Amino acid sequence: MTGDGVLAHEIRGPGGDAAEPLLLLNGGLMTWVAWEPLSSHLGKRHRLILCDLRGQLMSPGDPPAELEGNVADLTALLDHLEIESTHVLGASYGGEIGLLLAALAPERVRSLIAVTVADYADEEMQRVSGEWRRLLAAADDPESRAEFHRRLIRSVYSEGFLAKHGNELAARAAQVAAMPDAWWHGVRGIFDAVDRLDVRRHLAAIRCPTLIVMAGADQLMPVISRFVERPGDTVLVTGTDKRLLGVITIDDIRPLMTNPELMQGLVIAEDMMRSDGFPVFAPDDPLDEVMRRFGQYRFMAPVVEDGRLVGALWPHDVIESYNAEILKRDMASTMAGTVGNGPRTRALPGVRGM
Repeated sequence: MTGDGVLAHEIRGPGGDAAEPLLLLNGGLMTWVAWEPLSSHLGKRHRLILCDLRGQLMSPGDPPAELEGNVADLTALLDHLEIESTHVLGASYGGEIGLLLAALAPERVRSLIAVTVADYADEEMQRVSGEWRRLLAAADDPESRAEFHRRLIRSVYSEGFLAKHGNELAARAAQVAAMPDAWWHGVRGIFDAVDRLDVRRHLAAIRCPTLIVMAGADQLMPVISRFVERPGDTVLVTGTDKRLLGVITIDDIRPLMTNPELMQGLVIAEDMMRSDGFPVFAPDDPLDEVMRRFGQYRFMAPVVEDGRLVGALWPHDVIESYNAEILKRDMASTMAGTVGNGPRTRALPGVRGM
């Protein structure tokens, strides 16, 4: 942490308003330099905000007991940097905190990419986490700390990954063993918080464009298919230029959940999405036309302008707007002694901005 209590951080990339900000959120054992070489690539187009979360190397101390506590730290960092809102990319622990930031402070998140995340710690995840925490409790010398790292990676990574990156991971184990005691204290606190992970009650509040990146051979994190397993929910999938690529609904996810073999080879949201068969609206579409085109479609629908996603419409929002317009038209008709033909207002009153 800095002297004024703000998370330790670094800003990279072009300045000014032309470069949109991108906040990178570390995995539990990461520090912000671990984003290389990806950060160098992203920094060519974005104003990068790199930080260490509380309990990580550059922000030592006690991590928040609950993951939700990180949201206040991140909003304070954005306030300190005078950044009203930002795109967010988070990995693992950082991805779960990204989900919470998007849900609890939606006005601060323009879009979210969450990589290898879980929505709650199921029994298997708690069992493995319990083993790690027992190892952490005894990790008070270089050899026990290196052993912790070796067991950790065997639980997380596939056999193929371990074989391909064996030398790199061995060097990483030596680096981890040499980390200062304050870092190990923070790691213990982070693992305690992850053991209580449960963000399910917050997910319905996420409104920004969201991409979930899943590692098909990940040995620990359960696939976050539950993220979209809520009736009526929709994931809108966009490209890096905010152009709408497609949608994912429970209708698209349900076959995958009943046949795990279908999950093989699915790595990113684009693998599961569909690019047609759903209504797409413009901000100035007449409300009665929106009602007609929604028809029997019961999910959230995208609002697009010049090919880019600018918002979303929920069926209940459209119905409320439509009923309000009918009421206003009926009142105006009664006062004028005429009968209207139905509302012809813009769809904008029901649009949720992105």
